[in-house]
Amino acid sequence: MLFKERIDTGRIYIINVDNCNKYSPWLDTIQMSNLCQEVLTPVIPVNDYNDPDGEIGICILAALNWLEITSDHDLERSCDIAVRTLDEVIDYQDYFCKAAENFIGRFGSGRE
Repeated sequence: MLFKERIDTGRIYIINVDNCNKYSPWLDTIQMSNLCQEVLTPVIPVNDYNDPDGEIGICILAALNWLEITSDHDLERSCDIAVRTLDEVIDYQDYFCKAAENFIGRFGSGRE
């Protein structure tokens, strides 16, 4: 049933939390991930949508066009711009619920 749902809809994501916790740099236990599973951080499970104490893992991604990078200087400059841009997005973004804001407050840019 699980695999059929995954094949039919693409909505079921499987994560092996034992491996995540074994190889994680975190001391806290990882219990879940975001949808795409590229964010593996210890979050606080949400009891309902308005739970003020829960945390939802948020990912903010960037991409570089490697065909346009011709030197180490180009790479360094592109990475610097990407990181600064992502940092600004974190501060500018309106989050959809308190649990998402809680995550950014703990792991975000650190600026108010």
